Amino acid sequence: MTTPKALRRVAAAGLALTACLATAPAATAAAAERDDGPASAAAGLDRYHHQRLDWRSCVLGPDDEVGRVVAAAEREPLTVGTAPDDFRLDGSQVPALLFAGLASDLDPARAGLAEQLSVLAKAADGQPTRVSPGFAAFLREAFTSAGSATGSVQTAILCGDVAAPRDPERYWRDIERGRAAHPLFSPMTENITPCAFWDAPREEPTQVRRDTAALLVAASGDPRTPYRGSVALHGMLPSSRLVTLDGAFQHTGFGVYGNACVDDSVNTYLATGRLPGKDRTCAK
Repeated sequence: MTTPKALRRVAAAGLALTACLATAPAATAAAAERDDGPASAAAGLDRYHHQRLDWRSCVLGPDDEVGRVVAAAEREPLTVGTAPDDFRLDGSQVPALLFAGLASDLDPARAGLAEQLSVLAKAADGQPTRVSPGFAAFLREAFTSAGSATGSVQTAILCGDVAAPRDPERYWRDIERGRAAHPLFSPMTENITPCAFWDAPREEPTQVRRDTAALLVAASGDPRTPYRGSVALHGMLPSSRLVTLDGAFQHTGFGVYGNACVDDSVNTYLATGRLPGKDRTCAK
């Protein structure tokens, strides 16, 4: 049975998880740029979520509600919400939910993750749960056909980029190889996708061969497009300028934090086409 004390613990676990990620040592642009790159996508997620050891390292002690929730979903799908907004989340979907919840260091995102973990903790105990309208909307978008418009387009873009391996056994081997170090994210990131069954892309991968005076804006802890990629692109475009939001864990930096250093750089470029005189590093 989930007690009020247990719910307080799991809410605290959600906040502790995001707080742990936000204070780990790979937070700065310098550290991110020095990184040689992940051995796998799961390793990259762990690093850019600043989980240097096991994912459970951010929620310590015997009251690891996050680990308990994931283990329960692996045994049997969790029933979340009430009709018509009821959902069943299995061991493949809960990690995806956590992945989405760890995508931002903004307070609303942290509060949302804590709320979601509280609901999942009750569901793991077999208790009836209610979900907020915001949580229900996220679940519909992520795990039902309601999100098909977004997901289908994204899949088409990804599958049209580079040919994917065809052999399902390869994906299984990759999952098992990464599971010891990354038990939460390896099964999610190394799993087979529709790209394995699509025709090979009709075009070769894009090669950057010409310079252009572009403005690049990147957060040092971007969990979707790792910072080192922005640095690499900047190197391919010598006339570009790189504006770094240092210490931020968010995919989008412009117009999100109210950071004048970032926002003024972008607004000036959009209004006039002028780039900063040199690269800028903006403190979050």
